[in-house]
Amino acid sequence: MWPEVILARGKRHLDPPMTRTSKLTPRARRATWLGLSLFALPLAPSAAQHRFVVQGEGRLAVVDEDGQVAWQVECALVEGVALAPNGNLFVTLSGGHLAEVAHDSRRFVWRADVDGERERLPALAPLARASDDGLARRREALAEFGDDLCAWDLTEIGPDFELLERARAIHWRTLTLDTHKDIRDSLAAEPAGSAGSDSAAVRDDPRRWGPNQVDFPKMRAGGLDCAFYIVYVGQGPLDAEGYARAKEQALAKFDAIERQARRFADDIVLARTPDDVLRGVAEGKLVSCIGIENGYAMGEDLALIAEFHRRGARYMSITHNGHSQLGDSNTPAEPLHGGLTEIGRRAIEELNRVGIMVDVSHSGKTTMMQALKHSKAPVLASHSGVRALCDHPRNLDDEQLRALAAKRGVLQCVAFDSYVVDGKAREDAIAKAREELGLPPRERFSRVDPATEDQAKLTELRKRVAEIEAQHPRATVADLVDHIDHAVKVMGIDFVAISSDFDGGGGILGWRDASETFNVTLELVRRGYDEAAIQKLWSGNTLRLWREVAELAAD
Repeated sequence: MWPEVILARGKRHLDPPMTRTSKLTPRARRATWLGLSLFALPLAPSAAQHRFVVQGEGRLAVVDEDGQVAWQVECALVEGVALAPNGNLFVTLSGGHLAEVAHDSRRFVWRADVDGERERLPALAPLARASDDGLARRREALAEFGDDLCAWDLTEIGPDFELLERARAIHWRTLTLDTHKDIRDSLAAEPAGSAGSDSAAVRDDPRRWGPNQVDFPKMRAGGLDCAFYIVYVGQGPLDAEGYARAKEQALAKFDAIERQARRFADDIVLARTPDDVLRGVAEGKLVSCIGIENGYAMGEDLALIAEFHRRGARYMSITHNGHSQLGDSNTPAEPLHGGLTEIGRRAIEELNRVGIMVDVSHSGKTTMMQALKHSKAPVLASHSGVRALCDHPRNLDDEQLRALAAKRGVLQCVAFDSYVVDGKAREDAIAKAREELGLPPRERFSRVDPATEDQAKLTELRKRVAEIEAQHPRATVADLVDHIDHAVKVMGIDFVAISSDFDGGGGILGWRDASETFNVTLELVRRGYDEAAIQKLWSGNTLRLWREVAELAAD
């Protein structure tokens, strides 16, 4: 089980056209784990380059070329230091444990090297020990670490070090908003008795570094400030019984999101306006918003839209997978209605009236284009990709992208593997491997249960999966930014944003959970996006759209 992580974060954001100039003082927090004490020094960010990782006198520290300490850890058990692609340091400790330390003076992460999670660790590049000659020239500056110090040289990183520092500074100043994070209706449930070690209790407690891709520690570790928590209902029969069941499921998820904000008010706020988002971040808190995935939840009761708005919903999609009473989905390919239905058009009018954004992700193309025409307000595609790069029916072709931009809408490019790269060949090969080994078919997004599956066969399956993935690679952050690049080229920088679909099937190599959010900013900087563009992609465009929809409703 992951150790509990306690983190502090403070940020200054620019949200065009509004400028937020207040800077927060990060609160020093202290976390003790495995006898190690980690403490944040109250230092202002420095322009000096960190060049050495030094251990001595019971401490591990990052120091610059003049010996100035940026941060330090009380620890005398270090066996090696490696650098992750995001610039974080992974410190190997005696006893087979691994600690991750963010490579600056503002964020810290600890985690154990648990066998079950080993594959989730990023590729590590061991750092070379500093040469005796190099240390000799700095002995005076490093005197406080004693004569028996060990040091690892960061100089070898070369130009990439400069890029890392620049990207980290931009990420620090940018308000990061993910428009799609799925939840269970047990989120933040009150603990039952003394079930603190129970897996369900860990899963549902957002304060703990648990199995979910998004929780408070991971958000703070990766610098993810805000997420739309999703009230999702699967598509069912288009009848009174199905609508009643969908409404019940939706209200349970509204309850869960509200419960999280109520129970953990010191950590997270529930935003109902863009200004609420800015205010929450300015207070040093995480921010949740609410989106509804699948208008099936409203049934045929248009009055429920105003009720959903009252509960905090700020976008609602027309469909999910399967045709809804509002319109045709992208799947199945055979249409049921020929696009929007009459109640679908009336629903869009009501969404416009109350100030809920219309979401066209999952909609069929005809439905999507009709929704653009019928809505008086701009719309969003909260978690989709571009079809020019991955020919999946969930993605939008260039005609749709241009139409969305013409409506001043926004495409949130999604980090969902099979929407970023074509993964059918890989999925088919893995399914065939399971069949050959006599393992039952695995439901999509389900986790392997060691208690019910043959361990020897699982070991062999992992070996085969590694070989399959070498032939059919999974999507990476670079692939995701390829989608962003294409969307920006077709639509313009003002109409593109970012989403993950975490805890609902999302996640790609390099952005497997919220703790790796920085990697997206790093790749954007590597591609040449400037800070203003990155701020638009991460939050500015989505908040602009949200404001326009709210202002139209107010008028």
